[in-house]
Amino acid sequence: MEPNHFEALRARLEDQLRADVELLHEAHRVKLRAFETVWRAQADVGQMAQMQAPPPVVATAPAEPTDIGNRTGGWAVLFSIQEKMDQIPEVFDKNDVAAALGFMPKRATLFRALDELRADGWIQDESPSEGRRPARYRKLAQPDSNDD
Repeated sequence: MEPNHFEALRARLEDQLRADVELLHEAHRVKLRAFETVWRAQADVGQMAQMQAPPPVVATAPAEPTDIGNRTGGWAVLFSIQEKMDQIPEVFDKNDVAAALGFMPKRATLFRALDELRADGWIQDESPSEGRRPARYRKLAQPDSNDD
């Protein structure tokens, strides 16, 4: 390989390295801007929630995870929610359900259980989800369980 050709290839590799490093720096700057945007949005939502938050409730010990090992499939989540209904607030969202259960079920399983509770007359829709605010539900009088 001729020295001039070698130097030209080396210079081209150095230019590519500089361009690649600049791309990495630019990607990092974009990620930082996105992170800062999300952080600011969460801070704004937190401030809004503090202004609209109801009076604080006395904290209780977190609920023990429900032993659902002897049940199978998504029905276990439905049955667990029915068992913990007295621990769920009158108007609630998916986070309140998870707190009462002591674990967060899979999204599809949780919403299938909530749909089943709605169809059986245990709950009704209170407000739809909007952006980062989850859908809210209202408990109804529990239906008679004599027909099981």
